[in-house]
Amino acid sequence: MPERRLQDYHYEKGRFIPRYELLKRLLLDEFSTMPPEQEFLPTQEELAKRYELSRNTVRRALAKLQRDGYIQTSTKTGSRILKRAVEARRPVDSKPQTGSCIALLLTNNCDDNLCREDIRWQLVDEIERTFQAHGIRLVVYNLRENQWRTWNDLSQLLRSLRGNGIRWAAMRPNRNTLYPWQELLETLQKEKIALTLYMQDTEEVMQFADFFRPGTGFTVVNNHTALLEALHHLADGAEHLVYTANESAAFFADSRAQTCADFARTRNLPFDYLKSDFFIRPDNSGDLSGFINSKTARTLLKRTARRSRILCVCANDETAVSLRSRLRRMNADLKKFRFLGCDNNGLSEAEGFSSIDFDSRARAIALYELYQDFLEGVTGRCSMTFSRPVLRQIKSFI
Repeated sequence: MPERRLQDYHYEKGRFIPRYELLKRLLLDEFSTMPPEQEFLPTQEELAKRYELSRNTVRRALAKLQRDGYIQTSTKTGSRILKRAVEARRPVDSKPQTGSCIALLLTNNCDDNLCREDIRWQLVDEIERTFQAHGIRLVVYNLRENQWRTWNDLSQLLRSLRGNGIRWAAMRPNRNTLYPWQELLETLQKEKIALTLYMQDTEEVMQFADFFRPGTGFTVVNNHTALLEALHHLADGAEHLVYTANESAAFFADSRAQTCADFARTRNLPFDYLKSDFFIRPDNSGDLSGFINSKTARTLLKRTARRSRILCVCANDETAVSLRSRLRRMNADLKKFRFLGCDNNGLSEAEGFSSIDFDSRARAIALYELYQDFLEGVTGRCSMTFSRPVLRQIKSFI
């Protein structure tokens, strides 16, 4: 591969692009070709010498990459790569590439400090590694808030897809009314770009039925099996089973709550489904207390006051951390509680409670298999992957 040059990343004709921005674009492409074992970028001195830049220019480029969640920079260890997938830029002026590019349309991810280790980016990284191992380049189009100004213009998105020679795309569906989803789907169909949807559970297949067009394929995760397995392990000795969620998680929470309710009925356990009536997005300080409000925590304590062993199943790991934080602030006896989250996004491991792992590696392989079907002329296929319980609290209640 020829040496990358800064001028190769000047895409907007007639517009001055700062050199630190050109370096940022170059390094984004570097990420996709670096070997997996390379965790760190070259030092600032090495980058400055290689591309004949000042240290200040390099620092500004690295600062932008860190702010966007691609790297984490430390004065002691240098710049560690957090995610490697290349995000699509504005339409390129180069000749279209053919046969070696696919698109990933991100529709439910945001680049804030909390989500840098989020399961959605873990999945993106696994998809990137899986396809790259077969010589296929992944181009990520972030259709969320931070890039709506770029990709809300579907003609601009289409030019970029054409410029990258993309004929197959994978997408997690979303119904945010600020984005023209129906127009996007019609555009992909008109351009004969095959679409595969990847979803969390079978309920989403029904909820997003209108996203399907002739030839649409999909992957879906069976997480209820893993949830039941975790319940069988963690509910041993429990006297009360509680499911908690906030209003932002209502989209998928009800079916999991029903699984918990059915399980509690077979065990003759009291069951409560508690839903926080408001949601506050945490700030960059990492404070997760807003995921569950104090009213919900007080209700939990009231309904379980006579119980000494309570299993709390939470809609996601953030909810579990928030609930335990609220209980701790209320001086509740935390030894009475056992927590199960449903994301396994790093918080569960750090906090030491059990969780559900959606197995990003298996999902990435499933997407690759559907892409192979597409290459063989088969479209509209579906597959199912299985999540698995990560049990960190299998000791009996104290």
